[in-house]
Order: sequence, then C-alpha cells, then structure tokens
Amino acid sequence: MFQTIQNKAILAILAIAVAVSLAVLVWGLNLPLTEQHGFRQTQTAISVYWMIRGGPWLDYWTPVLGAPWSIPFEFPLYQWIVAALVKATGMGIDPAGRLVSYFWLIISLWPASYLFRSYRFPSETPFIYAILLLASPIYLFWGRSFLIETQALALCFAMIALMRAWLVNPRIVLLLLAMIAGVAGALTKITTLIPFLLLGFAMMVEQLLAERGNMRRQWVVLLGSGLVVLPGLVLAVMWNGHVDAVKALNPVAEFNLTKNLYAWTFGTVDQRFSLPMLGTLLRAIVDVAGRLGPVIFALSILALTRWKFLDRKMSMIVGIIYLAWILPFFVLANLHIVHNYYQTANAALLIAALAPIYAASVRRLPAILFITLLAATVASQYVRFCIGFLPSMIHAERHTHYAIGRYLQQATDADSAIVGVGIEWSPVVPYYAERRGLLLAGLLPQVDSAALDNLDARLNGQNVGAVVVCPSPMLQNTEFAAKIAALHAGFSEKTIRRCTVYTAPQNTLMLKD
Repeated sequence: MFQTIQNKAILAILAIAVAVSLAVLVWGLNLPLTEQHGFRQTQTAISVYWMIRGGPWLDYWTPVLGAPWSIPFEFPLYQWIVAALVKATGMGIDPAGRLVSYFWLIISLWPASYLFRSYRFPSETPFIYAILLLASPIYLFWGRSFLIETQALALCFAMIALMRAWLVNPRIVLLLLAMIAGVAGALTKITTLIPFLLLGFAMMVEQLLAERGNMRRQWVVLLGSGLVVLPGLVLAVMWNGHVDAVKALNPVAEFNLTKNLYAWTFGTVDQRFSLPMLGTLLRAIVDVAGRLGPVIFALSILALTRWKFLDRKMSMIVGIIYLAWILPFFVLANLHIVHNYYQTANAALLIAALAPIYAASVRRLPAILFITLLAATVASQYVRFCIGFLPSMIHAERHTHYAIGRYLQQATDADSAIVGVGIEWSPVVPYYAERRGLLLAGLLPQVDSAALDNLDARLNGQNVGAVVVCPSPMLQNTEFAAKIAALHAGFSEKTIRRCTVYTAPQNTLMLKD
C-alpha cells in the first residue's frame, strides 16, 4: 500500500500525529485536574481517592455534599480500573486516570478501523482516521483527561463493530461480545450511546433489506440486534433508579435527582435552534478540524454531494455518520452548549465522516494537492489546540481552588471536614485537600441553611477543619452569612486570591454551635 508518494506522506504524518499525541500525554501526565472543567474531572477522581481509602466501590463516595457521602452518577467501571491501576502500581491517581483515558482512546481505533474495512472504504481510510483523531484538538486534550468519555466512546464503537461482525458472520460469540460491549458502554455513560443507536439501527435495516424473502433470517437479525442494545439500556435505567435512591438519602443532594435534572440535561426547544447552538456546532467543528474546520466541513459536503468523491452507497453511509454526529446536539442541547467535553462522545463520528472523503481524494487529487490538504488540516488542528486548550494546561497549577486545596491538605487535620461557600459543589478543593466536605452551592438555599443548623449530622460527626468563603450571592442573605461567620469564629484566616480560608487550630478542632 505504501508505495505511492501520497501513501508515504500519510504514514509520515501519522507518525507525527502519534508522536505529538504521546508528547502531550507525557507532558501533562502530572498536571492537576484543573485545566478545563476541573469540576467534572475531580468529581471522578475524588471517588477513586476514597475507593482506595476504604470507601465503597459500588455506591462510591463523592464526599462534597455532606453525609451520607455517596451521590453516585455513572456506573463506576472507569473508576474501578483507575483504582486497580493505582493499587497495583503505586502511581498517583491523577496520572493513572489520564493513562486509562488515553488507553481507551487508542483502543477506540480498532473498531473504527474494522468498520472502515468491513464497508470497503478506500484502504487509506483507517490511517487517515487515526491521523485526524490523534491530531484533533478535542482528543489531544480530552483524550488524556480524567473522564469516562473515551471509555464510553471505545465501548460504544466496539458494540457496533461487533454487531457488524455478527451480521456478516452470525456466530453467537460475536453477538455475546457485542451485547457485553453495549452493556458496558451504556453503564459507563448512557448519553454516549445515542449516536451509536442510530448507527446500529441503520446496520440492522441494511441487513433486513439484504435478507428480503428470508423471514427466519430477518427475525434473527431483529432479535439479535435487540440483544445487543436492550440489555444495556435496561441496566442503565435500573442503575439510574438505584443512584436516585442513594442520592435521596442526602437532603443536600436533592438537586441531583434525575427528576430535577431534565431541563439541565435536555435543554429547551428554543436552544436547539438558537445562536448558542450554532456557536456550539461551529466550536465542535473547530475542535475537530482546527481553525480551518468550517472550510473543511463545507468542502467535505461538496465532495460528498456535488463532486461525488465516493460512490452512492459509501456516500449514503457517510451521510448517516454525519447524522449520527449531529444527533446528540439536538437531544442533549443544553449539555452540549455548556460542556465542550461532551463532544468527546461524538467528535469521532465527524472524523469518521471526513476520513473516507480524504482517503478518496488520494486518487481524485494531484499528489501535491492531497498532501498539502492533509498537512494543512493537521497544522490547523494543532493551531486550534495551542489557542483553545494549551493555555489551560500551562496555567493549571495556578487555579485558585487547586491552591486552596493544597493549602488545606497541610493546614487541616486528616480526620476533619471542609465547609465551603462560593465554590459551587466543585470537588477540586476537597480532592486536593484530601478531605470530605459540605459545599453549599446555593441551588437549594433553604436546604443549605438547614444543613448549617444540623452540621453534626451533615458531617457525620466530623469536626470542621476549615471554612472556605469565596464571593457568592449566598452571602447577601444576612442570616446565612451570620451562620457562616459563627462557624469560623476563632479560626485562623488566610486570603488566597479572591477567597478567604479559615482554618481551625490543628488537633483541637471543635464544631461550632
């Protein structure tokens, strides 16, 4: 394959993409989890921390909203793998989580490559896909973050690859493996499954049409496809019901119940057709293809529809992949507008749609033009990474909450707890302080105020080692502000940027009445 100048260029650019990806991973391995969305990264990491230190492994602790400390979200498969790696190797939690995330990103290349080969896309497609994935700003950054995203992506990709393998070669072992991958993917993160359900449905319909006239085989396809998808969906719903029951035991965590998160999760109808959504789509394209992303996207549509770079069947498949990529934006509108890491779940599909078009251009364009196009795309991706993501990595150690956490790790007793105001319910402070906490976010003001009146129960009898007060509208309530002031009366005071940190004398910590 690698005889032409185009193919040699693909191999050379792939080597560069791998080297840069590994360099970013290694350089950022020990950075604190405060680069972007440190709230979500440390929410996952703090659960691993307490698993390792004797907390439960199923109803795992995320001890930021007081006792009882369990407020589980996703099924903790990723957390178990990270905790096991830490216990087996002794490495730090932060680098272990990053390595596991990156491992899953690399694993996701296999099912994508199989699918390209199975559908007989140009032979260069898997290699170009790997280049665009590893060089993409979104995966250069989020692919080595402390999140479950790449695990969910790899498992969902594996599900449809194994489903495709079973449809082509109906062996029971392939069906069982597809079902296992589907269950693991759905439990890891049910929202990641959304675009892959569309792809799986398209595969099923294609096979049903191919089996016209064979009713028995069509029933096998229908039942087998259901077995791939339905067990994961059922178990995910069951898990969600369980975690809601666990969260309901903590009155401070009431805002995290599923019934209270519908608007936050799905957004509004207006959001789906708003300027913020348009901006989100443009951001998502740029985070995949770089600063030239909008131009590349427009050219890819022209290549697909007007210039006919691919034959009719392949064009239809690529069109379905495009639909699968865009679907999550409209199902989970608010989440995608607010959280750029949510595109980790479907950005690979945009890359999967672009890669065959690039591969077809190997034969449709002059060699120098193709090489220039591919090299310019990768350069564009790196420019976007340097502008949009690299600064947050460089400044990660300067994050206010990280500084407070590291300070409190030294300034408080190990068996004490932290009360926080004005830091939302971000786990950054308690995670790096290695303490449990009660962080009052102001989402349920009456509940927060009542928690201070019943502090012994909310902290499960732990002493208050520190009170962190950052600017917050909550403090405009004079009654609430008075309770906070009474709580840290007699404590030492230290200002860390815009926040004031009050610490009790070590070894003599007492709850304030």
